[in-house]
Amino acid sequence: MKAYGPKITVKWAYGSTPVTGDINGDGVVNVTDATTLINGILGTSTVDIAVGDLDSNGVINVSDVTTLINLILNGNS
Repeated sequence: MKAYGPKITVKWAYGSTPVTGDINGDGVVNVTDATTLINGILGTSTVDIAVGDLDSNGVINVSDVTTLINLILNGNS
């Protein structure tokens, strides 16, 4: 089958407010979000500061990873 027109990418949004800790935007807060956040810090993926800055200090760093892990372990997502 031959494709016509431009290639588009669709990013799903789950309402106007993101779920705290849902770094990858799949609607679930789990270890894949931690992996995505760590990859963002390492520079191998892109993380939006609006969802990645979990401690609200203006940067994405290891403190955000700690906050995310605590959210996952405590079930407060």
